[in-house]
Amino acid sequence: MRLLHPHRLLPALFWVVSLAGNLSATTDEKGNAVPKPWYAGFDLGWAGHNEAGLDRSKGEYDVSYNTLGGYLSGQYHFPEFYLHGGLGLLRLMTLRVNSVAMAMENRTQWHVPVFLHAYYRVDPVFAFGAGLSHLTETTMYLNGTEVPKSSYNHVFVDIAMQFSPRLTSSVKLVFTLVFGVNMVPGRQNVYTVTDLLHVRAQLTAGMQFLLF
Repeated sequence: MRLLHPHRLLPALFWVVSLAGNLSATTDEKGNAVPKPWYAGFDLGWAGHNEAGLDRSKGEYDVSYNTLGGYLSGQYHFPEFYLHGGLGLLRLMTLRVNSVAMAMENRTQWHVPVFLHAYYRVDPVFAFGAGLSHLTETTMYLNGTEVPKSSYNHVFVDIAMQFSPRLTSSVKLVFTLVFGVNMVPGRQNVYTVTDLLHVRAQLTAGMQFLLF
């Protein structure tokens, strides 16, 4: 069976989403168009983590890692601010422990973030935001073997900024920078927030399509 290449599917997806937005137009009692608040889209991006401090099982500890992947996301707009939330899937790409780079050839781990941020508009294209992210680190596999105690859940408090230039009346680009601090660490058996600082930086680029 022949599969369509992704670049051939994008125009069809764009057309379907745009049509849905046009069909859902609403007006008030005076016949004036009412702004439609719902958007949906996707983001591609990078997230980098650093954990440094005291690990009760390892002593002084410093680990950093990078992930790459994508998100399905959406927005809901109010007059003065808007909400942006989504679900992602990112793969672990690099891992460094106490300044030693770990081999990645046979190492696999997926990260699943869920986030919700509220943004205040500074101008039509720029906004500052804050919110929460929940991150699940799934089980790591090394040479096909499960690594014990490698799956954790974390909760981050985030600050963010977003730049959203419009391509058309119903489509906009979205560039987002997020900085978060882990306030509910998954590895609470070996450290707490006051023992070890875990920070995350995230940069994404995507598109949002006006729906209804």
